[in-house]
Amino acid sequence: MELKSLKLLLRRIRHINVSRMFDMIERVHKESGKLRIVILIDMIVCAFTYNVGYLDYYVFGFVFCNKEERKTFMTMPINNNLFKTLNDPVMRDKFDDKLEFNRIFDKYLGRDWLDLRTASKEDFMNFCKKHDVLFVKPVDAFSGKGIEKISLDGKNPEEVYQSLLEHKQYVVEECLKQHPKMNEMNPTSINTLRITSLRKGDTVHIMYILLRTSDGTKFIDNIGSGGFYAPVGFDGIIYKPGFTEQDGVHERHPYTNTPFVGFEVPMVKEAMELVKTAASLTPSLRYCGWDVAICEHGPVLIEGNPMPGYDIPQNHFHLIGKTGRLPQFKEILQEEI
Repeated sequence: MELKSLKLLLRRIRHINVSRMFDMIERVHKESGKLRIVILIDMIVCAFTYNVGYLDYYVFGFVFCNKEERKTFMTMPINNNLFKTLNDPVMRDKFDDKLEFNRIFDKYLGRDWLDLRTASKEDFMNFCKKHDVLFVKPVDAFSGKGIEKISLDGKNPEEVYQSLLEHKQYVVEECLKQHPKMNEMNPTSINTLRITSLRKGDTVHIMYILLRTSDGTKFIDNIGSGGFYAPVGFDGIIYKPGFTEQDGVHERHPYTNTPFVGFEVPMVKEAMELVKTAASLTPSLRYCGWDVAICEHGPVLIEGNPMPGYDIPQNHFHLIGKTGRLPQFKEILQEEI
């Protein structure tokens, strides 16, 4: 094990959540029927052999994999290394600032937006005259934290303005209206596609696509906020059930009862082309997860993530067989990985 990987492993051990770990052991036990002590020992072995923590052990389905199959999975150290070596630090910082991202890709956002760090109160008042519902968030929001959907009905715009400044919710956007087909899955949130791109030379490759949707009780689709995700083929069709971190696999969406498998997401080919175009505009950011909304008039960019998750596209409930995504990355990057 390399020194960097060892340091990462030791840091993860120091911050281990014992209760959460035993919850994962219990889940693995129920799925596999194996003894809990056997699972615990195997988790420890995998931590040192493959640099895989207990959460990844569960998500990857390592209990069902042999040694060779386990070697095919992208791990946290590999993903971190790609983030650092493929993505320019300056561009990473711009993507982390949601308003900088909006400035770069304004043409592809499909919505009005405002930067409260530079906009005047008058600018905000004029914005509110055009839009009676606002979508607001901090510039560095993640996992849905600090994001609000504000209806201006019965509210004083000046008070809203002051509140946004106080809470540093500087990103103010027009609320999008998604494609009616996407409402069939879930009308309570904008159900976005996570489309991950990888650039090699002048070619932008699409690595995978995931649909994300809320559980029906929230307006945001973030996985960290209880949302679902499901894999989407390049033909736009979902081919595996939905999954949520809270309670695992769902064949149907709990709010609409719409089946995940077989659901056809509209305009996926156009969404992939949009991502390729966006990735071509930022060649120094070679590895990125793009969040795309499907609206009636076509796909639009929501944001870009310079460190795409390595775990959710390797969920064992969603994989075809027991092979992770590392071979897919190696085929493209070759000596770079």
